[in-house]
Amino acid sequence: MRTRGHLAAAVFIVCLWGLFSYNPSAFTTSCLGQSQSSLKLNDTVDDLPSVHVCFALSGEETGFLREFEVALKSVLLNAPLERDLTIHILADQRAYIALANNSSTGRLPPVFERIELHKWTSRNQVNLNLYDISPEIPGLLDQTRETFRRGFNSTSVEIEIEQHTAGTYFRLWADKVIPPELNAEHLLYLDTDVVIMSNLEA
Repeated sequence: MRTRGHLAAAVFIVCLWGLFSYNPSAFTTSCLGQSQSSLKLNDTVDDLPSVHVCFALSGEETGFLREFEVALKSVLLNAPLERDLTIHILADQRAYIALANNSSTGRLPPVFERIELHKWTSRNQVNLNLYDISPEIPGLLDQTRETFRRGFNSTSVEIEIEQHTAGTYFRLWADKVIPPELNAEHLLYLDTDVVIMSNLEA
């Protein structure tokens, strides 16, 4: 199992500041913690920490991705008024390809085009980070099994693990995926069927 500093995950970063700005060069397949591409347009407002929100995506089913679009749009509509917003999307390979498609052409991926992200304005900086964690899934599943075995017998753990897709456990691995330099000390995880109805500042 590789350490977090060598986690092989691709990152796709979009930033919003005033009018939408997209930089295709902010897409990289380099190792996190070493040559991660970043696009910082302004210092955090009044040095307040960014609000961090996390989604976990597995698969490329149209209904599932449309559900995610609604959840993402609700987060953007309710972005904090006095802080920056950083959204982390943990994805397997199929979800990653579906979301990162078109990035090499300089165009927004279809998921983000459908919610017209290029037309959005924001009071503060908004970052979208997309991580392909596919190479790490087997090792992370092994770690999850070992953790569960401390409190349950091995047979019940194997049955429980096999009953769910790997995507079910993505939320448990956020601390191993999100680079420590992003200072995500507090992270709000959202299922894709959750809709935010009030400002995230609260």
